[in-house]
Amino acid sequence: MCGRMHRFIYGSCPGPALPRCRLRTDVCHGLWKVRNNMEVNDRKDFLSVSENVLLQSFITEYIRVFIVDLENDRYSLLYEKEEDPLIRDLMRSTTGYAQFNHRISALYTDPAYISWREEEGSTEHIRTMLQTQPVFTFVYPFKKDKRWLKLEFRLLEKKDGDPVRVLLGLKDTRHGIKEAFSLDQGSMDSGQSLEQYISSLLCRLDWEKRYRRALSYDAAGVFEINVSRNRIVSGAADNEELFYHEPGVNIPGDFDIHLTSWRKRILSPRERELFDRTINQRALMEAFYSGVTEFSLSYRVNDRYGVPAYLRENVVLTKNEETGEVTGLIVMRDITAQKMVEEENERRRRLITALSSDYTTVFLANLERDTYEMYRGSEGVMTQYSRCLVRSFQESVRLFAEKGVNQQDRDMFINMFDPETLRRNLREKEYFYFTFRFGMDRGPAFIRAKILRVGNADQDLSDVIIGFADITEERRSEEQQRRLLENALERARNADHAKSIFLTNMSHDIRTPMNAILGFTHIAMAHLEDEERVRDCLNKILDSGDHLLGLINNILDMSRIESGRMELHEREGSFRDTLSFVQDAMRPMVNEKNITLSVEIDSRSELIFCYDQTAMRQLLLNLLNNSVKFTEPGGRIQLRIKEENPASAGYSSLFISVMDNGIGMNRDFVRRIFEPFEREYDPAVSRTPGNGLGMPICKGIVESMGGTIDVYTEKGIGTEVVIHLSLRLPKGSRQSGTESAGVSSGDPSSRRPQELKEEAGGTHTGYTSEKDRDFPSQELFVELDPSGKRLLVVEDNELNMEIACELLEEAGFTIEKAFNGREAVRMVAVSEPGYYDA
Repeated sequence: MCGRMHRFIYGSCPGPALPRCRLRTDVCHGLWKVRNNMEVNDRKDFLSVSENVLLQSFITEYIRVFIVDLENDRYSLLYEKEEDPLIRDLMRSTTGYAQFNHRISALYTDPAYISWREEEGSTEHIRTMLQTQPVFTFVYPFKKDKRWLKLEFRLLEKKDGDPVRVLLGLKDTRHGIKEAFSLDQGSMDSGQSLEQYISSLLCRLDWEKRYRRALSYDAAGVFEINVSRNRIVSGAADNEELFYHEPGVNIPGDFDIHLTSWRKRILSPRERELFDRTINQRALMEAFYSGVTEFSLSYRVNDRYGVPAYLRENVVLTKNEETGEVTGLIVMRDITAQKMVEEENERRRRLITALSSDYTTVFLANLERDTYEMYRGSEGVMTQYSRCLVRSFQESVRLFAEKGVNQQDRDMFINMFDPETLRRNLREKEYFYFTFRFGMDRGPAFIRAKILRVGNADQDLSDVIIGFADITEERRSEEQQRRLLENALERARNADHAKSIFLTNMSHDIRTPMNAILGFTHIAMAHLEDEERVRDCLNKILDSGDHLLGLINNILDMSRIESGRMELHEREGSFRDTLSFVQDAMRPMVNEKNITLSVEIDSRSELIFCYDQTAMRQLLLNLLNNSVKFTEPGGRIQLRIKEENPASAGYSSLFISVMDNGIGMNRDFVRRIFEPFEREYDPAVSRTPGNGLGMPICKGIVESMGGTIDVYTEKGIGTEVVIHLSLRLPKGSRQSGTESAGVSSGDPSSRRPQELKEEAGGTHTGYTSEKDRDFPSQELFVELDPSGKRLLVVEDNELNMEIACELLEEAGFTIEKAFNGREAVRMVAVSEPGYYDA
């Protein structure tokens, strides 16, 4: 090997030969720069070293060399082969090594490798790698022309076991090992004596020996090969567990035999394939003549006892100038510890990457050194709380707690990040969470902190990864879901309570009419010969049956309303017709109690709407029925209907009021009046038949129509129920409300129960317009001539069929029976058209 192949040479040339081993001009220029660019303290420390051949031989191999003070975050340029203005500008704009590493990674590294390059060159990573080895290197692609650059970090000084100062060298890997020393070759220089020329040749041979020693430093095994002859020339190994002897594999010996034996130990098929393709005579010769004189590859092998170990195989190729043969040096290093660190770092990077996808702020904290690095920071943390990010991890926690954490959670926050608390929580599990409130101006935000352990549980915990995520919206959603669940639970409890009340009420309300029906039936059967007694019993049975049917209908209506199954069937119709029906239906009741029922209608309103007439009838009948029941004989009930101010296009606003001067209600009961089965605890009310379903049904009907219902009452004065509805107008009709009369202070619509009470006295029916007096009195049942009429009665219950047929035949109808719908359809299909009248 010749003197141009070297890296870091231990020892020095013999005195007489040193003058002929002169440095190139650019090397001397670089050393001058060292003395003029270093900071004062660093220069004093290095002046003696920079004049040493060892430092010169190291420096001149690189494009640029720095000294880095890891402890104080400082750096100085020792040497550069060619001055780069961009690098000089970058150095002037950065205050420390961490910032310099970040900026140079971002500006000069291929975009795909920026994050990786910054992590590899970070202070913490340098310290980690140089804990167990004197040097570590990595390569990365340059942004501008994609060439690969090599960074080499060499340990200079440790303090308390931690690396504090290192040398950083930057090397261009395109040209293999560069010529760093230009030794005289060929003929002697003018004036050079023969003794001096021989001394220079001896010096060159001495450099070759020292270079071999440098390459072999800290090596597990070193092997010299003659590539041209495909021979392994020599070998030495310090690790007999890794490089144990196998029969038939001799050194010196055939290189192919050695390769065949060695490749079997490589564990990974992919790594074995790379080894086969790279380490053989043909591949090495092609590499050398294509300009590749130095390369390395890593793989995993098993030692003598089957324990896996990582090896890095460094190959250096050169040409023997005397014989012309290509030779090489293979240096094996055990990098198991380094690989474990790299794998742990890779695992750490994966954890950080995974955490960064969900967490807006991510830190890596070292509990032993009380330091941390930020991998990702939210805008709020980087701006509003930047002053909290000091060098000490614990001090940063304290400052952030004081400035940003809600006061109620502050002590908990500080305690959770106490090193002993972190170690205790992470001793049995890989990670844990806690939540705290972030005291922001717009209100407290909820932040989830996730802390992950770095390393195995059996190791001393020093590094932790911390992520913060804003979960305010998530908490709000959870709170909303919680309230929904609580409301659902409350509704379920209310439903269960209502069911209990229902069963309690029904056990009385249903049994009462049923007992009457059964009782009077037995009485009638016992007195069949007494026609008057039987007639009286039958009338009471009919009354009880009507009451029971009404109760059942109310229960069914309430069930449809509460289940949301109540459907409205709107059709065009006159509201006056509905009022006429209601008046006729109520007339017997009001006449029986000598009550005055007055109906007031705005004479200028057409009152033609699209609405469910059946539901409207039920609504008005329920309200009027309540008023009749709770108004004393001789009292007064007033029903008022009018159109109010115009509603939205295509709709009319309808005002309905039912007011009486009855017994009134307690205001406490009014709050519960729309609850099913609720009745006021009052002797006068208890004597009045009812089941507490009328007003809930009214409310359900009004709300299904999109309206509102309100109750105004005073005990002993009377009650008014006010309803506001928005009813759809028929197509082509006038816009309602344009001719509606306003309500004056003297208008009856403005009166309340007190005024109505004062006017009560006579027995009369009052109307507010001539037109209202002309309402036709319509009977509920229309009388028809049954003679010659044929009816098809369809009923699947035999008792109901018998009753229906008996009543219809007594009325004079001709009856035919069908006991199901299919039979009825068949009978109609086979009959002549018009055969059945109904």
